[in-house]
Amino acid sequence: MTAPAELRGDGGGREERQANDTEFRLTDNPRELRALHAALRRRGLEFPCDRIPDHDRDGKSIRRGVYHLTDADCRKLIRALTRRDKQ
Repeated sequence: MTAPAELRGDGGGREERQANDTEFRLTDNPRELRALHAALRRRGLEFPCDRIPDHDRDGKSIRRGVYHLTDADCRKLIRALTRRDKQ
């Protein structure tokens, strides 16, 4: 298992090829999503996870994690994006 290129710091890969795209594309790979959530928390966002009852593809009962941004997280992101756009 390897971390996404932006977390490894070595550049390259799919992320670099998409650098010119204006649309943000989120992965559906569970390992990449966990790495992204951890990186966002390290950068100061709460990014809470609600556990909801669900079933996996084999019909087994599980509690799926649904992540969301808090109002404070949204304000932090807007401030950061605004500062970045002014530079």
